[in-house]
Formats: sequence, structure tokens, C-alpha cells
Amino acid sequence: VTPFTPPPPPAGGGGGGATGHQAAVHCVDFGGSSPGVLNAVSKDAVTVSKDGTCKVWNIDVRYKFNEDPKCTLTFPSPDGQPLSLASLSKGGASKYVATWSHTSGLCFWSLPNGDLVSAIPTSECGSLRHIAFTPGPVAGHECLLATVAADGRARLWLPEPPK
Repeated sequence: VTPFTPPPPPAGGGGGGATGHQAAVHCVDFGGSSPGVLNAVSKDAVTVSKDGTCKVWNIDVRYKFNEDPKCTLTFPSPDGQPLSLASLSKGGASKYVATWSHTSGLCFWSLPNGDLVSAIPTSECGSLRHIAFTPGPVAGHECLLATVAADGRARLWLPEPPK
């Protein structure tokens, strides 16, 4: 397998990729089930950074005309500290973003406004290694988030607390 290396951006800008974070990007998710799987239905991507922000991007742009993805939403981590993991719920109209960091724990944010829906402290969810939304409804729920922790446990979480 040969890794894909994109060509350098043309002189004069455009086509250079998603810019906007003030520090290194820690994670990107395209609404697919893993970093190697892209969901063709989604027109969004999400990134989290060492700068403590999460950004949602519209990736439905004309790349052959050197258009860059457009940042549609930026929101800070609850404690302003760096974020480590992110996942975007699946489908054409993504409804949630999940983020995780050692300090703020597992957080669910609603789209399109970026409102914090719920937060689970690291003491409860564990030190996470991977997070991913289910590709469709499960057990009567529109979506669930699967997490894998450093202790080897896999768990499923509802984005919103039960009513």
C-alpha cells in the first residue's frame, strides 16, 4: 500500500487544505467509521486541536478550482485545554460532534450551533483511545457513540442524557 501524498498547493493560495487552528491538529473525522473510511454522504468534517478548539468544516467544495474547505463552526473545549479525539455523527445532516480530552472528558455537542449537550468526566468514561459514532440507528436510538479506553473496555454512549 502506498500512502497518498497530496500535491503542493498552487502559488497564490487556494487548495491548501483546512487552515484555521492556532496549533497542531490532533484528530480529524469525516463522518466515517475510522480514519481510513470516508462517508460519501457527509459534506462535513470535524477537527480538534492542541489550541483547545473544535472546528466543523464544509468539505463540499470545488477542489479542482482550488477552493478550500470552509470552517462553519468553531467552539472551545469546556476547560480551554487541548482536545485529543473527535467524531462526527453519520449522515448528510450530522447532528452531533463528540470530543474527548484528559481534562474535559467526553463531551457531546449539538449541530449546527455547537451547544454542549452533555459531558462525561474522564473518571467515568476512562482514558479514551478511539471514539466513533454508529453508522445508523441502534436499538431504537438515532445514533450511539462507541468508545475504546486504555483499560481495554469498549462502551456505547447516548449523545443526550435520558429524559
